[in-house]
Amino acid sequence: MKKMIIVMRTDLNMRCGKQIIQGAHCAVNVILQQGEILSHNNEMGIFIPLTADLTEWLNGDTFELFNGKYTKITVGVNSEDEIIDLCRQADFASINYKITTDLGLTEFHGIPTITSCAIGPADVDEIDKITGHLKLL
Repeated sequence: MKKMIIVMRTDLNMRCGKQIIQGAHCAVNVILQQGEILSHNNEMGIFIPLTADLTEWLNGDTFELFNGKYTKITVGVNSEDEIIDLCRQADFASINYKITTDLGLTEFHGIPTITSCAIGPADVDEIDKITGHLKLL
């Protein structure tokens, strides 16, 4: 079984809606970064190859593509350093990850701020070695 972990910084005290948006950015961007930018008839597009991990995650347990049952779990950390450390561990384990940095236009006084990251999708046992100790949000 595969899952994705979305890690949110709780020390920033973001509004609930802001947290949801930042987590959504992570979840989408970690998938998009696996794709390739292609040009066809002078139009740009993104082609995302369905790797074995991505296909298994999208299929879930029912083997019905895009059934909406792909597992995403949100956890919290208390600092930017914790997010960076988790991403280093994911990188070392060859697990996809993506950090989201907010531009600071609405909540962080114009200061770009790391708010969250997504790790995976990856095998449950492998991802739990990195994130299993974190508190659910």
